[in-house]
Amino acid sequence: MKDSRLHNELQSFPKDYRLNERSFNSISDHINKELVMSQIEVQKRIPNTRKIVATTLLTLTLAATLIWSFSGQDSNLQKFAGIHSDKLLILENKQDVSIQKEINPEDIYSVSQSQNSWAVDPREPQNLIIEGTSIVHIKVLNIREAEILPKYENFYTYMPYTPLDVEIVDTIYGKDLSGEKTIYIGGGDIRISNLLDSWVGSEYTGLEKMGLTKLSREEQETKFISYTSEYDYKMVPGKEYVVILSDQETEDEIYTVMALGYGIFEIIQTDQGKKVYKNVITGKTSDLDF
Repeated sequence: MKDSRLHNELQSFPKDYRLNERSFNSISDHINKELVMSQIEVQKRIPNTRKIVATTLLTLTLAATLIWSFSGQDSNLQKFAGIHSDKLLILENKQDVSIQKEINPEDIYSVSQSQNSWAVDPREPQNLIIEGTSIVHIKVLNIREAEILPKYENFYTYMPYTPLDVEIVDTIYGKDLSGEKTIYIGGGDIRISNLLDSWVGSEYTGLEKMGLTKLSREEQETKFISYTSEYDYKMVPGKEYVVILSDQETEDEIYTVMALGYGIFEIIQTDQGKKVYKNVITGKTSDLDF
């Protein structure tokens, strides 16, 4: 697997480096350069009449460097940065994409799927436990459309997150949480208009290069881009799960699910009356007692 230039830059950062706005702008400039090169390669292979926006290195690089640093905290960027693959994935069969029930597959304008290896093994739950994490038993009440979260000094992602309204049933580990909350998980289906309204500057330039600004306003309002990963797991409203949450360093309360499906567990009651937790990706069980 070939690492991207951006990934190499991230690996060279000092461990105490604080990502500020200037740093993100520098990263964004490199992203746009990779975007241009990727589109040149894609255009050589894809007919102009195809009604799908090719998955670009903008998406892959950001997924590998920003959304995969699930803690959202600068001090943990190196630990959770994924290793970027230069492979472009073009998904034409949109029926095969797992999306929210209320969104018609025909309304998915394009699918952006990221592939990553990991700096730590996310299959071991203890590797996802860092400062500011909690393990909670939740009941999912509602799942909403993906959105771009607000920009904060210590938490800034270009990638969409899907909001889930949940009821906290119990806290198993970490900071005690209770009541109804909105938590967020990386990826999901976001309206093109929301992307255009949320991204500014060089980020918006990336959308222009993807051709999204050329769509009619109606298309922008009714079509979605689906951000997916092989580690996705879609929780179901009404069901109960245990999730590993990261409390982001933001002015507002933002809790994000760590490592997508690797941070989600089904609850199993044993014959002895004990609860164990089965990861939805690996199928491995754990008592999550850290």
